Amino acid sequence: MKLYLIQIEGNIETTYDITEIVASYTWQGSTEQASRQLDVDVLNAPLDPNLQDVPRISAGNFVKLAQSQDAVPLFFGMFYNSDRASQVGTITYTAYDMLYHALKSKWSRSFKNMTAEAITIACCQEVGITPGNIIATGINIKKMLIDNESIFDTMLKAYNKVSLINGKKYMFKMSGMALDVFEKGYVSSGILLTDDSNLTDVNIKEDANDIVNRVKIYDQNGNQIGVVNDDDSIKRFGVFQETYSQEEGVAPEAAAKENFKSPSQEFSCEAIGDIGCIAGYGIYIKDTSTGLVGHYWITQDSHHFEGGVHTMSLTLSFKNLMTESELTYSEEDE
Repeated sequence: MKLYLIQIEGNIETTYDITEIVASYTWQGSTEQASRQLDVDVLNAPLDPNLQDVPRISAGNFVKLAQSQDAVPLFFGMFYNSDRASQVGTITYTAYDMLYHALKSKWSRSFKNMTAEAITIACCQEVGITPGNIIATGINIKKMLIDNESIFDTMLKAYNKVSLINGKKYMFKMSGMALDVFEKGYVSSGILLTDDSNLTDVNIKEDANDIVNRVKIYDQNGNQIGVVNDDDSIKRFGVFQETYSQEEGVAPEAAAKENFKSPSQEFSCEAIGDIGCIAGYGIYIKDTSTGLVGHYWITQDSHHFEGGVHTMSLTLSFKNLMTESELTYSEEDE
C-alpha cells in the first residue's frame, strides 16, 4: 500500500510518494461516523539531510491511499489539521474523505415527490461529490423540509424516511472519489477470522440499560391511538416504555416497532489486517475460546499500518442483519 500527497498550486497539480517518510498511519471509520478518517504520522527531523527535500504537508493538501499512483484509491481525502508532538519525532496529520464536505455544509431546501436516491444525487451536486453506486429504493417521499441542516443530514433524513416504510437500513461510504449508498448489514466481505489463523484477541460486552419493549403511539394532537409490545422482552425484563408520534404517509405500528431495543451484546476483536473489513460490512468469525461463531456486522474498524505490518481492531454488532444465503463464506472455504 502506498501513500501519495497531492498539492495543487493554481492550475498545477503535483503528486509525491510519501510512503517512505511516514512512520505509521491509521485508516478508520464507523457506522456512526459518516466520513472515514486517515491519521498519518510523518517523520519530523529538520536536521536530517535525507529529509530536506521532503514536501511539507499543509491543511488543504490531498492524500491518497492506494496500491499504486494510478490505482483506484482505498482512501482519498484532505488534510485538515496536524499535531506536532516534539521538534524531533513525528507529526500527526489528520485527513477526512470527501464526505466531510457534506457533513460541514448546510442548506435549506424543500423536496417534494422525490426518491431518497434522487435527493442524494442533488446533495452530491451541491458539494461537488461524485455519485457512485447509490442504491435505488423506488419510494417517493411526498415532502421533506430541510431548514439549516447539513447536506449529509439531508441524505440521512431521506433514507431514514424510506427505512420507516420498507424496514431496511442504509449506510453511506466513499469509494475513492465517489459516494456509495448501500443496505446496511447486507454486504459481506466474505472474510473469515479464526483463532488458529488471523484472529489474535476477542472481547465481549453486554449491556441491558437501553431496553425498549413497549411503544405507545400518539396522533398529532397528543391522543393515544395505539400501542405495540415486545411480549417476550416484557415478560423477561419488565416494561421499558417509549412513545412515537404518528407521521404522515408512514404505517404507525411498523414505525413504532422500530423503537424496540433489546439488550445489546458488543464484540471487539484484534486481528491481522484485511482491507475488506470495514464498518457496515459483514464477516464470519470462529473463536473457540469464547464460543463466538457466526456472521457479524462490523460497526467500527481501525486499520493500523507500521513497518510493513497491517493490523486491525474491529467492533462487531450482536444483531445479525444478514441471512446465511447472502454470505459468500461456507464451511468448504476453511
